[in-house]
Amino acid sequence: MAVVISLAVVALLGAGAVILFAYLSPERDGAPMEESPWQAFRGGLRQGRAPVAPVVPVDVTLTEMLATTDDGGDAYLTVTEISESFGRVREHVRVTHVLKTRHRSEARSVEAPPC
Repeated sequence: MAVVISLAVVALLGAGAVILFAYLSPERDGAPMEESPWQAFRGGLRQGRAPVAPVVPVDVTLTEMLATTDDGGDAYLTVTEISESFGRVREHVRVTHVLKTRHRSEARSVEAPPC
């Protein structure tokens, strides 16, 4: 519990240091600041409470959406890459299965020492 509280205090101190540094900075992006970072922060909080216009859904079929967003380039994965990946996995599973089966049969063939 003390670790969580310590981390929270460190995070709050770090956030405070960033706000203080931004507040003391005379310029932002090479241009003089019109308002202090604190005023901008508070303005953003006030603006967040303002009502937001409702979003109107657009009915588009999947085919239309994919056709309009297609850039004509290669897909993320090609059929060759997928089949090579499946081949590697298949080989890995086969080797692992053979080794496990061999290990189990060798363990069964060893007799337990007499007590």
